[in-house]
Amino acid sequence: MNPITLVLALHNHQPVGNFDWVNEAAVENAYLPFLEVMKDFPKIPYCLHVSGSLLEWAERKKPAYVEALKREAASGRMELIGGGRFEPILPMLTERDRIGQIRSYSEHLKDMFGLDVKGSWLSERVYEQSLVSSLAKAGMSYTVVDDYHLKRAGMRDLLRHFITEDQGRQLFLFPSSEVLRYSIPFAEAEKVIRVLKEAAESRENPLIVYADDGEKFGVWPGTQKHVYQDGWLRKFLGLLEENSDWIRIKTFSNVLEGGHDPGLVFVPDSSYREMVEWSMPVAALEEFRRLEEDARRAGLLDRFRPFTGGGFWRNFRVKYTEANRLYSRMMEVSEEIHRGGREFPGREEALLDLYRGQVNCVYWHGVFGGLYLPHLRLAAYRHLIGAENIARKASDRQASQVSMRSFDFDFDGKPEVAMENGLIKAYFNPFAGGHLFELDMLEKQFNPLMTMTRRKEDYHREIPPDDADDKGIQSIHNIHRSKQKGIREKLAYDRHDRGCLVDHFFGPGLTLEKLAAASYDETGDFDSKPFGMEMAGSARKAELSLFRKGEVTSGGRAVGLSLVKRISMAAGEAKLRISYAILADEDVETSFGPEFNFAMLAGDTDDRYYFAPSGGRIGLLGFAGILPDCSAVGLCDEWMKVKIRVELSSPADLYLYPVQTVSQSEAGFELLYQQSCVTPVWKLALAAGKMREIGISLEFESEGGFPEA
Repeated sequence: MNPITLVLALHNHQPVGNFDWVNEAAVENAYLPFLEVMKDFPKIPYCLHVSGSLLEWAERKKPAYVEALKREAASGRMELIGGGRFEPILPMLTERDRIGQIRSYSEHLKDMFGLDVKGSWLSERVYEQSLVSSLAKAGMSYTVVDDYHLKRAGMRDLLRHFITEDQGRQLFLFPSSEVLRYSIPFAEAEKVIRVLKEAAESRENPLIVYADDGEKFGVWPGTQKHVYQDGWLRKFLGLLEENSDWIRIKTFSNVLEGGHDPGLVFVPDSSYREMVEWSMPVAALEEFRRLEEDARRAGLLDRFRPFTGGGFWRNFRVKYTEANRLYSRMMEVSEEIHRGGREFPGREEALLDLYRGQVNCVYWHGVFGGLYLPHLRLAAYRHLIGAENIARKASDRQASQVSMRSFDFDFDGKPEVAMENGLIKAYFNPFAGGHLFELDMLEKQFNPLMTMTRRKEDYHREIPPDDADDKGIQSIHNIHRSKQKGIREKLAYDRHDRGCLVDHFFGPGLTLEKLAAASYDETGDFDSKPFGMEMAGSARKAELSLFRKGEVTSGGRAVGLSLVKRISMAAGEAKLRISYAILADEDVETSFGPEFNFAMLAGDTDDRYYFAPSGGRIGLLGFAGILPDCSAVGLCDEWMKVKIRVELSSPADLYLYPVQTVSQSEAGFELLYQQSCVTPVWKLALAAGKMREIGISLEFESEGGFPEA
C-alpha cells in the first residue's frame, strides 16, 4: 500500500453558562471515556482542543478530567491545540480581542500543562483571510479549516496541507475531510479504513485530517453505546494499529516538522458547508434547497456543491436581531474596556468577562440550540454587564447620576438611545416602534429583556409527526425527531421583534388565543414603524419622548392618530415611568395595548411565577389567562432573586401568556420557553381632538449578586 499520513484531532467544547448536568454528562459519557480508551493505544498520537469554557468549568467542578488531560499531555503523544480562550468566532472580534483571547489561552495552557501551543482551533471553522495575520501575531503557526473551504477556492488536490499569507504574515492551513467527518464514528470501522485506502491510492505522499467534535464520541444521541459499549472506538484504533505499515499517524506539529510539501492557497470567507447554509435567510435557503434537489436528480450534486458558497456567517446578525444586539452590546463593552488604552483596577477580570461574553454559541443557530437557548443568552449578558460594571467603576462617570445618549448602537445606520443611572440601563429603538429592547439590572448582571422572537425556520418543514420512527445511530445533521409531543401544532411566527413598549391597536374580537398565536387583527401602524424622538434631562432625571403621527382603522375607515410615549428615569431608582398620550383626529373606538415581554428563564418551575399586588401568587410564568380590570401584576424569579412590577394608572384587561419557540438541537426538535408576555388592553372611545393619557411604571427589584449554580 502507498502510505498515507493521518492526523486525528478532537475538539471538546461546552459553552459558557451551560448547565452543570450537561457538562457533567459530556465529561462522563464522552471526554473521559475517550481518554481512557486512548491510554490502551499508546502508539497512536492525536491532537486535542479543549475550549477554555469547558476547561474553566472542569477546573472548578471536574478535577478528574483535568488530571486525565495532564496525564495525556505529559505522555508526549497528545498535542494540545489553542485558540480563542472562550471559543469565540474570531472574525467577529476586533483584532485586539482576537489576539487577546488567543494569547490569554496559550498562557493558561502553558501554566496548566507546561506545553507551548502552536496551533489555533477555529471555532466553527469560520474563516476570513484577515485572521491569518491576527493568528500569526498571536503566535500561532497553523489552524484547521474544512476541506469545503478549499473546494470553494477551486482546489481539487485536498490530501495535503497548505500555506497562506496576509499582510506579510504566514499561516499553515490543514483541511479536515468532510468524508471522514461524516464517517467517524457512524460508519463501520472497516469502511473508514477503506476510505483511507482510497485516499492513499489517489496521490503520492497523501495527508488526510480528521478534526471534529469530541461530542460525537458519547454525547450525540446513541453514540455512547455505539462508541464505547459496542466497541467502535477500540475496533477503529485497533485497525489503525494493524495497518500501521501504511497508515502513519501524526500530530499537526509532526507534519510541520517535514516530509510534506504545503501548497500555496487563498481561501474565500467561509465555514463548514452546513454553517454557511444556516446563515442564509429562510427564503433564500428554501430556494437553495430546491436547486440542490434539482442537482441531485441530475446526478450533479457533488459537482454542484463546490461552486455554491451558501451564505456568510456574519449574516446571522441580519437573520436574528437578537444576535446583532448581543454583538453590539459586546462591542460597546469592548470599547469601554479598551478606551484610550487605559489601565484600571480589575482590568484583567473585566477582560476575562468580556471574553466569556464572546463565546460563539449564543451568536448563531443551526442544528445546535445556540442563540435559542435562554441560559446561554443569560450567561453572555451576565458577563458583558459584569465587565462593563468593572470598567464603569474605573471611569469618571458618577454612578448615581442619570445619563442618556443617542448613538448607532446596532450598526444599522440609525440611532438608538441608551439611558442609565447606575442601577439600571435601558436601550430604546426609535426607528423600530420605539421599542425598549434591553434593560440591564446592573448589580444583578441580568437583562430580563433577553427575549427571542418566533421566526420561520427552514427546518420547521422537517418536523416529523409524533409517531415517526427513530432511525437509530446517525449524524445529528440527519436526525429528525421531536423531543416532545405536539410540537408542530405550536408553530407560530411573530410580526415584530419581541420587546417592551410594542404599541398595538387591536380590532374587535381580540382573544388570548389570537394574541398568543400572533393572529390578531392589528388596526394601527405603531407596533414597528419609526417614531420621532426628543431627549431632555439633567443629572437627576432624564426623559425620552417618542412620537408618531399614524393612523388606526376602525369600521372600515382610517383615522389619523397621534401617539406620544414618554419614558423617564430618575437617579437612585430602579424604575422606568412611562406615560402615553393618544390623540385622534376624529371620533373613534379602538383597543390599545402596549406589549411587554420579560425573559425570566423558566415558565414551569415553582420558583418563577406571577404575583398580585398583595403578594399572592397568580400562576407560574407559563400561565396563560386574562386578568380583567387589573391595575398591577408582578413577575418573580426566586432563583435569580429578581422581581419586576408592572403598575397601571388605570385598570385594564391584562393578557398574560408564555412565548415558546420551536427550535432544533442535536437531540431533535424541542419547544423552549423564551419569555412571558404581559399586555394590558384598554378599550378606548376617543373623541376628536381630546387627548387620552395612560401611565405605566416598570419597577425592578433584586437582591444580591448573580447566583452561582
